[in-house]
This record gives sequence, C-alpha cells and structure tokens, in this order.
Amino acid sequence: MGYPDGHVETTLNLTPNLRSTVGITEIQCPQCGTDVRMGLPAGSVVKSVTAADQPETDGPRQKARPIACDNGHECFVLFEW
Repeated sequence: MGYPDGHVETTLNLTPNLRSTVGITEIQCPQCGTDVRMGLPAGSVVKSVTAADQPETDGPRQKARPIACDNGHECFVLFEW
C-alpha cells in the first residue's frame, strides 16, 4: 500500500490467520560502506553483516541472507526475528 508521503508497507499473507509485515532496513556493505536496502520481517534484529563465509544460524528464528551492494560486493546478513 502506498501513502502520499511515499512510505510503502508490504504485507504478506502466509495463511488465512497469519500475516507478516516486511520492513525495509538499510545495511552498510562491510567492504565499502555503501548502504544496501533489504526487506526483513517486522521486529527483526540484525546480528551481523560479514563478507566472510556464510555464518551459521543459532536456532530456528535466525537466518543468514546473501546480499550485494551497488559496487558488486557480496556479503551475508545474519538476523533473527
């Protein structure tokens, strides 16, 4: 849904009784500092951003997601919700 101020909110319907709102988070590339925007589930907390190997998750509510900045640097964002 779009708003007059340009704010965008996205809601995913996962099941008829379960909904998840996705927010946009800005992450800094660990190699060059460029801001990278990515969608994360509402209430998520970024635990780390690394250009090294994909980090291990520490439970069912953590996920490591690959992203790349506009300069082509690839990294992983570890978050939990």
